[in-house]
Amino acid sequence: MLMTLLGRACPELPAEILLSEIEVTVLNAFAKQNRIKQPANLGDAVRLVARLGGYLGRSNDPSSCGRGMRFCKCSAWASRSGPRIPVEILMGNGQA
Repeated sequence: MLMTLLGRACPELPAEILLSEIEVTVLNAFAKQNRIKQPANLGDAVRLVARLGGYLGRSNDPSSCGRGMRFCKCSAWASRSGPRIPVEILMGNGQA
């Protein structure tokens, strides 16, 4: 909820205010995989997190930041643990 509120109230802030470096890396990999603009600020990052959760940008869509943030955190955790797993593989865009 805080992420959504800050993303709307202060979209020009850097994404690192709420996200770790690895979470920003996960979002960048997701953006690259889907050929969309990489997040330049908090507003862009919040929209991308919501998109990870299933948000499609339609006027009737509910916010999906919670689901998207869970996926982002799980991907970040998996890339930190054990043998190094490239983020692209975690996002489903790489070869094992």
